Amino acid sequence: MNKEIILNCLKNNLQQFKEKYNIEQIGLFGSYARDEATKESDIDIFVKMPPKIFDMFAIKDLIENELGKKVDLIREHTHIKPLLLKRINRDIIYVKDIYDELYLHDPKDYTFNCFWQTPFPAKQKVTLIIRNYLGTMNKQDIHTLCKKFGKDRVLQELNNKYYSTDKLN
Repeated sequence: MNKEIILNCLKNNLQQFKEKYNIEQIGLFGSYARDEATKESDIDIFVKMPPKIFDMFAIKDLIENELGKKVDLIREHTHIKPLLLKRINRDIIYVKDIYDELYLHDPKDYTFNCFWQTPFPAKQKVTLIIRNYLGTMNKQDIHTLCKKFGKDRVLQELNNKYYSTDKLN
């Protein structure tokens, strides 16, 4: 067991957690996040979500069943001890999906590299978003993107938007 396996588990379940349990963020902290875990170590998970105890147990059980290891799930709340919060913030590795990235950044300042490194099913939707955004830009913005990310890449997306016969759904 290592942090990559744990983070992949969290990432694979992130959309379900958001839809079903209304979580805002979930992340790994503690010994696994610091690469200091032993066989006896549990998995420390920090979550920002509404205070629903049954939802917390459901998330905890799902992660424990998938990883076969004990999980300590801590929810952000106003009465959390400052020392614990400091330790969590020191170690925390939040899990994000591509849609989190879209909403966290101003599109004009966003680094589009993550879009082109996305797995194929998600890449189709992301490419559609990029094409639509590029179609709204003025010439100066497009020139800036070309300088930053490569003229060929940007021109290919613009051509696909305006001249492609296969529209993505």
